[in-house]
Amino acid sequence: MNTTLPLQGAEPLALARTPSHHETSERAMRILAKSLVRNLQSQGYEVAILLSLITELIEAVTVEMQRATGRSPQPSGSPRAAHPHKR
Repeated sequence: MNTTLPLQGAEPLALARTPSHHETSERAMRILAKSLVRNLQSQGYEVAILLSLITELIEAVTVEMQRATGRSPQPSGSPRAAHPHKR
């Protein structure tokens, strides 16, 4: 059964597609990230501190992923790895 009515010279309307789970997750993570940044900035955290936090989060997740796959953690290029005595 055809549910579209042909109109002279008009293109058929495309149906809106439902976003995939992956697209929804990406959007949710983008919203969460922006919300966290805004929240931390409103509490007085500067961009340099936020970047430091992000670097530490990436490092922590990387180490966890390496442990989960049985790989030994590799030294990173983070400032702490380059200068372990500095904090």
